[in-house]
Amino acid sequence: MRVRSGHLIGLAVTLLLGCSTKKALEGATDELLGALGEGSYARFKAMAHPALVEQIPEAKFAAFSQVVKQLGALGGRSMTGLSVQLGGGQQASYALQFAGGEVKLGLTLTEGKLTAFNLSGEAVTKAQRAAANEAYATYRVASFRFEDEAKKAHSNIYKVGERVHFRMEVHGVTFKDKATHLKLRLTIKGAAGDVLADFPNFLDKVMRPDVALRVSTVTGDLKIPRPGTFKLEFAITDVYSGRSLAHAEAIVVE
Repeated sequence: MRVRSGHLIGLAVTLLLGCSTKKALEGATDELLGALGEGSYARFKAMAHPALVEQIPEAKFAAFSQVVKQLGALGGRSMTGLSVQLGGGQQASYALQFAGGEVKLGLTLTEGKLTAFNLSGEAVTKAQRAAANEAYATYRVASFRFEDEAKKAHSNIYKVGERVHFRMEVHGVTFKDKATHLKLRLTIKGAAGDVLADFPNFLDKVMRPDVALRVSTVTGDLKIPRPGTFKLEFAITDVYSGRSLAHAEAIVVE
């Protein structure tokens, strides 16, 4: 077979680019799996493109991490696909062998930064269910945030006369007929522990949230008439189970 020198150069460049692309993707795969296995959001942010970081905030990353942990130990992997896109994007697909089964991984690098990844397969579906059951089994306040009138996130500093809105996510609630019944008592205390106001029945409501995830989102609003530093003390009762839990948040009114 006769091969011209120009063809040899082209072949060498192609092989070189292919090797460098594979090396970059292998390194990114190691780093991604390491970050997910450790649950290290800082490690993920360091390798990911800012646009991907925006799409995957810390809570969402933690959910991915829990799924990977549910899959168990990684026994091995094999690359099943490799391609370079116009514009410099590099894509790879893998078959990963976890203790919990085989998982398909796809990821994309652009200018050395992770811009997309996807985990799929029956083992992932099972791990997602197991992680969800574990995460939502405990009766607790999973998240809390103050909001403004437009329901957007707000700091805990408000002006006198400004209406205070809040949103909390309660996990591990008990369901009956696809509904949950939560009762909320709110006590507002001053910096010295004095009680400014007490609302034994601030909320008493039957709700129909996501039954599969056993989650209830509780919202409310109030107004504090004078400036100062206060504590909002919540007593949250799951009426159907009789369980109660306490949650407190500091708030400043200027």
